[in-house]
Amino acid sequence: MWQPDRPQPEITIGDVGFIHRETGQFQRLFNATRPADDPLNEAPSVPPDNYSLLHYNSVLETYAPSYISAGTICSRSTKSARSGSQAQAGNEPGAAAKQIDLKFTCETQGAFLFLDETSDRRVVYKNQVWVRYIKENYHAWVDLLKRVGLPDSDYTLVVVRGWIKAPAWAMCVWPNKGAAQYEITLSGNGSLADGGVVFGATEGSGSSPVHHIGPLGGQSTSQNCSSPRPRDQCIFMSYFKVVDRVFWTSVKAQAGYHNLPPDDGGGEGNGPTHTEVDETRDPLDDVVDYIFLNNEDAKYAIVSDADLYELCNGSTIPANFPAYLRSQAPRCDLIDDEVAYLSIFEIIYKSHENRGPVLQPMAMQGVQGPLGIPQGPPNQQGGAPGEASSRSVDEMRSGSITLPRESHTPIKWPHAVLLDPTAEGGAPCPAALSKNGAYVGIGFEDCCVRVWNVETEELEHNLRGHDDTVLCTTFSPDNKTLVSGSADCTLLMWDMESGRIKRRLEGHDGDVWSAAFSPDGKILATGSVDTMVRFWSVSTGETFAIGEGHSAVVQCLLFVPDGTLVVSCADMECRTWDPRNGTGLSVMMGHTGAISALCCSHSGSKVGTGSEDYTTRIWSTDTGDELVTIRGHTGPVCSVQFSPDDRKVISGSYDAAITIHDTSTGDLYFTLRADDCAVHSVAWSLIGNLIVGGYADGSLKLWDAINGTKIAELRGHTDKVKSVMFSPDEDSVITSSDDGTVRVWSTVDVMRVS
Repeated sequence: MWQPDRPQPEITIGDVGFIHRETGQFQRLFNATRPADDPLNEAPSVPPDNYSLLHYNSVLETYAPSYISAGTICSRSTKSARSGSQAQAGNEPGAAAKQIDLKFTCETQGAFLFLDETSDRRVVYKNQVWVRYIKENYHAWVDLLKRVGLPDSDYTLVVVRGWIKAPAWAMCVWPNKGAAQYEITLSGNGSLADGGVVFGATEGSGSSPVHHIGPLGGQSTSQNCSSPRPRDQCIFMSYFKVVDRVFWTSVKAQAGYHNLPPDDGGGEGNGPTHTEVDETRDPLDDVVDYIFLNNEDAKYAIVSDADLYELCNGSTIPANFPAYLRSQAPRCDLIDDEVAYLSIFEIIYKSHENRGPVLQPMAMQGVQGPLGIPQGPPNQQGGAPGEASSRSVDEMRSGSITLPRESHTPIKWPHAVLLDPTAEGGAPCPAALSKNGAYVGIGFEDCCVRVWNVETEELEHNLRGHDDTVLCTTFSPDNKTLVSGSADCTLLMWDMESGRIKRRLEGHDGDVWSAAFSPDGKILATGSVDTMVRFWSVSTGETFAIGEGHSAVVQCLLFVPDGTLVVSCADMECRTWDPRNGTGLSVMMGHTGAISALCCSHSGSKVGTGSEDYTTRIWSTDTGDELVTIRGHTGPVCSVQFSPDDRKVISGSYDAAITIHDTSTGDLYFTLRADDCAVHSVAWSLIGNLIVGGYADGSLKLWDAINGTKIAELRGHTDKVKSVMFSPDEDSVITSSDDGTVRVWSTVDVMRVS
């Protein structure tokens, strides 16, 4: 992959090119994610005839800073040891000069890579969109390579899906067999940027290694040593490889140093510091052999380095990988009976199975899924709140996905189900997600608040302290406190670490229906059946102001993002308040039916409301004036939310539609409708390219916010979906339902197969 003899443009996701079979070097032809006239696609890297762009959802892309730590990465036959000074690489500028001596022992062919700073990683998950794009454009790419003058036997066609980049690197490769010892010395601060790397002599029967330094010439790409060096040196490349059966033969890789360490962990944590691969063969070649052997009609195979990680469950590739591959017998999928690849569905199933019993896929009845496992549509009849304790755990954990291109056939779909089988009664209030996305809390009819750890899927706390149904929950901005409001007229502040009650807030004369923390976490605002908005000091638990003026239950309220206003809704009106003293500032009147939904723009200058009068209205928070009236529904509006840029608003209604309108003009962009089922909740991803709706029949549907097309339908809940939320990283959608369960659905998994 390194080409030290001449500068190369940065490797970029979407690059289409080839790896030369003799040198192991990558050469880009063009970038499929850029227009044909993009500078990156100028001659001689000209896109092929009938060029089409590769479009994919950004949810599929993940970034991990400091993915690999400073140090050495060695092939299996190469061992490293540090001698001399124990100073760590990458000391601060101006530190005392030190020297680091590294010794390497190589038993046969091998390689090592030295990094003096951490390296970053960006990668696109293996997904159906890329696989189909490669299949549809492969022949045009081959024709382009022929025009370049490359014979088929000299190259392997690849598409870059990711990279690991560092500021600088030093590498040695032993191309020939034979044991050897080798030394490398780094003077100065032990930094490659100092140009103080000295390659020593080889001792033993092996040949002298080939060594390179990057950036070109071994100099830092930053002229100012005190400023951070750009991480623009690609040290590992993640890619799809396309192989034609006709020209397929087993080939030798060059010491394996052009292959990405097999890891596709989604960007979490640090990457490997020691790589163990077969020095004489690319293990992906074994995957190609397996695909062709088990799919006699396949003309082409598409493989990815992600296959290695997923086949080995993140562990080291076995020495006898072909035998391991046969024992695992992974399923292959075909596109048009022509192109074969390892099944992404099976990869997703196995990844969820490895997480523990909560995610074991449950057999459904009737329909066959892609693995031939009996399955069928879940119960769509719904059930009464409180049914959770009467149904089997297996039934509660079943789920399915329906993709438009799969002829609307439900396919078994794994997901996380957060439930407490001992719960008595349903969950009448929407779920609350902590600001860091780590916890989800929800109140139940049995007077308890249950809090789950989203990552571990374990019930973290079962909080008991209320004497009646819990109607609302909210987390503090620092994630350390949860507040619950109840029909017993009180609020409880819970310590999230211990699960103990910190304070009991008393003062309301009716059921507490709504609660919200100020952005700084110092004030709590609450609304009640007593028509009052109370303002509490979080530090003392005392009411310091009361907002009077509503004439009905205060069902919802919120702080604007800068914390200067509180907006509350009751019956057909909204009011704004100064949270410092509870002074009423404005009254928003215009609806002719009860307000059932409230949201605030990200800028804080507008709020949106949805009402039983079938309208969505946009209001100015500064003046309280109505700015836009949107008449896009034929039924009550249950949920509203602004787009990330505040230019659009979505609303879900009993009329079974989700509409997207302009917040300034009220113009309609899209109407998202799939069936005749009422929409109870909607959410817009923070990036702005996904919309999710929760429906009365327990289903949720994922939509493309850019073009208004349905991506997938997910089923698992057996009663209406009361709340839907995207996790802060947008990798998941968290849903709650009247069936008493909270479910976590991977948006990444959905996008991988859609």
